[in-house]
Amino acid sequence: MLPLAHSLSMMAAIAAMRGRAADAADLSSVAARLASGERDAAHTDTGTVREALARIRDLGAESALDEALAEVPQDLRRLATSGHLDVPAVAELHRLTGATSLGELSDRLASQGLAGAVEPTLMERARAAIAQASATRPRIPLGRAWSLLDPVLSVIRDASPEIERIVATGSFRRFAAVTGDLDVLAVSADPVRTSARLMGLPFISSVLHAGRDKVVVRFDRAELTIHIVTPDVFVPRLVSLTGSAAHVWQVRQRAASLGLTLTRDALLDHDGRARAIASEDDLYAALDLAPVAPELREAEGEVEAAARRELPRLLCHEQIRGDLHMHTDWSDGRDSLETMLLAAEALGYEYVAITDHSQTSAIARGLDVDRLERQIEAVAAAREKHPTMAILQGSEVDILPDGSLDFPDRVLERLDLVLASLHDMAGHSGAQLTDRYIQAMRNPFVHIVTHPTNRLVPNRDGYTLDEPRLFQGAVQTGTILEIDGAPGHLDMDGAMARRAIAAGALVSVDGDCHRADLLGRHMLFAVGTARRGWVEARHVVNALPLEGLRARLTAKRQAS
Repeated sequence: MLPLAHSLSMMAAIAAMRGRAADAADLSSVAARLASGERDAAHTDTGTVREALARIRDLGAESALDEALAEVPQDLRRLATSGHLDVPAVAELHRLTGATSLGELSDRLASQGLAGAVEPTLMERARAAIAQASATRPRIPLGRAWSLLDPVLSVIRDASPEIERIVATGSFRRFAAVTGDLDVLAVSADPVRTSARLMGLPFISSVLHAGRDKVVVRFDRAELTIHIVTPDVFVPRLVSLTGSAAHVWQVRQRAASLGLTLTRDALLDHDGRARAIASEDDLYAALDLAPVAPELREAEGEVEAAARRELPRLLCHEQIRGDLHMHTDWSDGRDSLETMLLAAEALGYEYVAITDHSQTSAIARGLDVDRLERQIEAVAAAREKHPTMAILQGSEVDILPDGSLDFPDRVLERLDLVLASLHDMAGHSGAQLTDRYIQAMRNPFVHIVTHPTNRLVPNRDGYTLDEPRLFQGAVQTGTILEIDGAPGHLDMDGAMARRAIAAGALVSVDGDCHRADLLGRHMLFAVGTARRGWVEARHVVNALPLEGLRARLTAKRQAS
């Protein structure tokens, strides 16, 4: 091809990836005529071709193509710049699959419907590109994802009255600590109308792809895919978009073993007829499986447990009686004691614990003994103002490098609740850190070990601890291990929490919140993380009524 013909052909491929079929056709037509030798083939009345020619003239072909490629969905852009695929190859994969994300493309390439449609060499290159792009793509922390999606869902609902239901999907719905994609699924009897309406929403800075059943937009330095389906397609699509790729594959294999076919849009009988499915629970039931909660859909034994009817009765948010970890402006919290208590009352809590930092946490304005004494007096006064909610006086006490605690026992024994935290690694190995935890657990006044790995999502991995010893120490000393809902921690994570309860440990599910307006959200994250760990209410101390909690806390001191 001549250089201009090649550039216009690339522009056509990019337009196709954005769902602009008419623009792609116009650009392809002119490119083909130029390639055939027509000298003045670029004369046209279409604005798309004129604009493309102007950008090529003003910027140069390479820069114009880079500019155009910047406006396609980010995963397609990553594939096109991976070194394994070029723009025409990605455009061809998009034409065959309709995929705009790595997950979608991987799912479609694995489906039987594409068997033979994709050339083996292209399939091999595509898989290599997907693996490379998946390993390097940036991840969005759960807290950031929630801040982005929560207001957007409200805007979409208000602007599109024909939408019957809208649900955030993917790893976000599974309460994973980080997510690669922001996806929502909307149900509409008229997807074309809904798609057109959504493209005009004020929060959108640019539309990267627009199709009949999907719109991909950029907003607030992030990218959102809005899937739009009719009611009959909603349930199978929701299952497909929520579970991990491995979970969805296992569920499809389960369907196949029963002579059924589960696609992203239907559950088909052996004769190809779609079954009417009213809910996700109904779909799992059709496969002779117990309902699998979204948080469990990770291909970590949940399908097999569902087949045996041995899934846990997961902790529910409504079973949480109180929050045992929060901070006020006495240390590094933003809000006053009174403001935090009012927020807790609004959430309906039976009890809360005020647990500001101890003195070694200078960066967190930790309390020395004198300031702690003054806070004890302030909490006592607050109890008079809030008689319907028990207020426990606590402290988040640092575990020092030698394993001792930041306050002496004579101070700790005055507190209703003591949290022990290991914020300073002090250059220690995982075995040494575990030793420090176990030494702290042996103190009769320590009730809870908080965020045990002290990870910082998404920037820092947690400590590498000797988990069997940590869990054994917790069980032997009657010390509780925390599932911390602060989005920077989410610690223990689901996998560690599952191992902890399997070892016999009890857990607390806490917010570790520093702002009154986020108190409820942090608890949602904590409960979601606990559910990922197969945690039931019977494992959770703050699912106990107040007297049961007090008895549990007292038991540790009496047993030591």
